[in-house]
Amino acid sequence: FVWTMVSADGAPSFFFFLALYLLSIGTALVEGLVFLFFVQDLGASNTLCGLSIIVTVVFELPIFSYSKKCLDTFGIQGLLIMAGVCYVTRVMAYTLFSDPWMVLSVEPLHGITFAFKQIAAVHYCAAIAPPGCETSAQGFKDVVVQLGVITGTFGGGAVMERFGSVVMFRGAAGLVAVAMVLFALATRLGGGLSCEERPVDAPVKDETSTCSEGVEMQGP
Repeated sequence: FVWTMVSADGAPSFFFFLALYLLSIGTALVEGLVFLFFVQDLGASNTLCGLSIIVTVVFELPIFSYSKKCLDTFGIQGLLIMAGVCYVTRVMAYTLFSDPWMVLSVEPLHGITFAFKQIAAVHYCAAIAPPGCETSAQGFKDVVVQLGVITGTFGGGAVMERFGSVVMFRGAAGLVAVAMVLFALATRLGGGLSCEERPVDAPVKDETSTCSEGVEMQGP
């Protein structure tokens, strides 16, 4: 089943999930360690940290409300790449600020990053899921994301402690940027991503027999 997912569209599928994994590492650094950076490196107040969360949510919710329009306008590939671009722009800006209040100017980008990443991942996994394995496909997506969160939380903390926040954020920006470039090249050279999506909210078939049979047929 895992091989079916990562090879559904050939190289584009592999690099899609690689980009999703690396972007999840990057977002984990922000969600888990950014307040340490705000307070220790920029001298931000607790009030500013609270305001930054409000700003991200205010921009995040409307995007989810118009998720279908975003998907129709930019497509799965466009959404994921834009999520990566917004992430890179945001964390690179962090490392250039000296005034802590300036972080509010780039906090809306987190809402775009999170929403676009989630929309792209959910719809793409729905599109490539083998018949009867729709729920398993979403579970696979969550595994990729959570592996990124675990890697980012533990690895990011170690890098931040040894080399500092600036190195950590710029390193994460570099990884995400490389991932997005590789994904864009793979989709361009590999014929693009599947666009025959099955609706995510459609009734899910009984996976017990169909999905397990598909895994057995693929072998080890």
